[in-house]
Amino acid sequence: MLLHLLMKPTTFIKTAELVELKPKKYLLCVEESNAHIERNSFNSTGAAYAFALTRYSLPKHLINFYPLEDYESF
Repeated sequence: MLLHLLMKPTTFIKTAELVELKPKKYLLCVEESNAHIERNSFNSTGAAYAFALTRYSLPKHLINFYPLEDYESF
């Protein structure tokens, strides 16, 4: 079992984006190097940043944030 864990390929984060979909509704999208994308929704930016830090060791400054005004303009 330990050998299997040691042989597991290393993945890293390619992109991390936090998008405000509507007031008090945020979507965190994290894309890993193995093309896996994980999406999680939150009710606050603080909760999303805390999740990213604990789950992926991603500090806030490495996450691209798109506020509602910018997202609606796409």
